[in-house]
Formats: sequence, C-alpha cells, structure tokens
Amino acid sequence: MSVNDLTTREPQTPPARSDAPTSCSPSVPSVRSVVDSPLRRRFDIALIIAFAIAMAVPMLDMIFRFDPTPNTEMRALAPAPAFPTTLTQAKDYPAAFKLWIGDHFGLRNLMIHWHGIMKVEGFGVTSSDHAVLGKSETDAAGREHQWLYYAAYGTMQYHLARKPFTPVELLQWQRVLEMRRDWLASRGCRYLFIIAPNAQTIYPEFLPDEWQRVGAKSRGDQLVAHLREHSTIEIVDMREAVADYKMKHPQQRLYHRTDTHWNDVGAFAGYLAVAGRLKAMFAKVEPLSWDQFDITHRQTPGGDLAGVLGIRDHFTEDRIELVAKPPLKLKVLREEYDKSPHTTQAPGKGLPRLVMFRDSFGSFLKPYLAEHFDKAVFVWSDQFHPEYVDQHQPDVVITQMVERFFWRDPPAAEKLP
Repeated sequence: MSVNDLTTREPQTPPARSDAPTSCSPSVPSVRSVVDSPLRRRFDIALIIAFAIAMAVPMLDMIFRFDPTPNTEMRALAPAPAFPTTLTQAKDYPAAFKLWIGDHFGLRNLMIHWHGIMKVEGFGVTSSDHAVLGKSETDAAGREHQWLYYAAYGTMQYHLARKPFTPVELLQWQRVLEMRRDWLASRGCRYLFIIAPNAQTIYPEFLPDEWQRVGAKSRGDQLVAHLREHSTIEIVDMREAVADYKMKHPQQRLYHRTDTHWNDVGAFAGYLAVAGRLKAMFAKVEPLSWDQFDITHRQTPGGDLAGVLGIRDHFTEDRIELVAKPPLKLKVLREEYDKSPHTTQAPGKGLPRLVMFRDSFGSFLKPYLAEHFDKAVFVWSDQFHPEYVDQHQPDVVITQMVERFFWRDPPAAEKLP
C-alpha cells in the first residue's frame, strides 16, 4: 500500500451504537411537549389556585374571623395602632403595625395550635421557650400524663442553681425586708414574708435529665438560710411544708401537670404553715383543717402552660380541688388571674386586718386566708406599696412570692414615708 493510498482514502463512518434509537424505538418527548402537555397545564392551574387560596384565606380570616381556634397565650396581644397624625407617630407607626399584624394575622391561632402539636408529638420539644416538656407520669390506672414546666424569666436557670446570690445580694434582700418590717412596726403592724415553691422544686423527678439541679443550693435556699441566721425577719418557707406533705402522702398530687401552679391541695399544705404562724401572732386566728374539705377531681383541658403552646385541647388536666363541707362556706372563690385588688370583710368578730402583696400563687391561698381577718386586702404586686398600709391600717402585712422571682436582682430599697 502506497502513501497516496493512505492520504486519499475516504474516512470511514463509525459503526452505529447498539443503544442509539432506531426507527423502531419509541420517540423521546421534547421539553416543549412536556411543558405544553394538558397534564402539566392542569397542574400549573391547580398550583396557582392553591397559592391564591393560601394567600386569600388568612386575609379573609382577618376580616371575618371564622377560625374558631381560641387564643390561649398568657399575654396581652398588641393593639391596633392609631393612624399617625404627627411626624413622631408616623415614625413609630411601622414598628407598632408590625407588632399588631404579628399578633393578629389570619389563622394565626390555628397555625400556632398545629405547630405546637407537631413540636410535641413529632420532635418531643415545645414550640415556646416559656415551657419545657417534662417526662410522662403513669397514674394508678396505667394512663400516661405529660408534665410541662414553666421556663420563662429564668425559672429553669434558677432551678439549675448555677448562679447563686452573692453576699452583697443577700445583704440587700435582708436590708429591704428589715426596712419594711421596721417601718410597719412603727405603725403597730407585723410583717410576714412567705415563699411559695416552684413545681421544679416539688416535682424534679419529671424534669428532663438535662434540667436536673447542678448546684447544691438554689437562691431561695440561700436566702432562707441567710435570713434565719442573720435576721429576725418572720419568714414562712412554704416549700418545706409542701415537700413534707408530698413525702407523707406520695399518692396525692400537689401541682397541676400542665400548669405552672400548685393545685388546691398543694396550696392548702402551704396555707397551714402560714396559718400556724398567724395563730402565734393573733390568738383569735383558728386555722382551717383538712377534715373541713372534700378532695374532688375535675377533668378540664390543659392548663396555662398548654395554653402558651396553643394546645390546651391536646392535653387533659385532672384538676384536684378542695370543696368546703357545710357549715363552712368560704367567703372568697379562687380567681387565678384576677389582678385587681380584692377586699374581703368579716366584721364583728374581733379579728385582725390584713394587707397582702402577692402573685398568682397567692390566688390559691386567698380563699383560706380571708377566713381569718376582719378585713383583708389582696394586692397582686411584687412591690411593697405603703399607700395600702396607710389606707387600710392593717395589723399584719404579708409579702408572698414564688421562689422563681429570686432569679431577678434583689429589690431596691423603697422610699417609705
């Protein structure tokens, strides 16, 4: 073969691949044919309609409010801002409108509800940092009951006890309480400081493992020990009384499982410790007794912590309540969240007069304490208000505080008249 033969030879066509389509192979649809297919057009139309509905329904709910899901958050929702009429109002309007729309957009309650259920059932956590999902408890009938714990305002950090009071902070607490006591004593009035327990303190066994106490003493433990050693402040640590009752009656639950508060039985155990101290102050005070009440059970939707998560109806709370037996008839009914000042009177019996500054735990004490006073004024406040003392001239002032508030800085000394 010559060189010319090599240079003039026609290039050979490569053999056809075995996997190449032939005239007998089915045709591959083009991209355009897929996009323009009737099935795809129907899908696109359905997607557009679904998107339009998803946008329209919340807006319609803002107008007509057809979503029956209640709002169960334990806070006041942002009010609608007024239309601005000044430059300053116009500057503040966007932020105010954002808060309002965030609290009132359509189907918000329904979305919060299902988000809460998804978190609890799907991931074993809560949808709010105000509540911690605890362990389950099995009752005598073999039913499982989920515990929830209040976690806002440093409550869980307080329980861990990693940050104790400093000596200066303990002295500040002592100074403030003694100033109140001395000011009241100058008016012929006694002073009593009483502490209610957190659920975490009484029922730590149902807390998640990661929230078990680390420090040896909580701030409440520190303060009680300090006051008993260095001061003559009269103090009733109801945590001791409630823990003692739990130890002696392990089958009797003292706190709601889905609510931050104690139930009537836990509150009455704490009340007896306070009533015993009042009896030592005033001879005419006769403490109530367990045999004056029946213990009843009432099934309700979940408590305030379930409400924070928007899923009250997902839980059932077995509310344990005390019902007075005749002839006892309590003058006051428990109102858990009534923050207005409340006055009760039982004139003609020669009983002392009371002013009590309290929080929501005090709502459970109020029906029992009111029985022992000619006049009792209950004020929802964590502050000391001398104007109530001057107005009502009490024989004793009680400051009641749940222990989680010790996570905050000690109170500043009041300017007492």
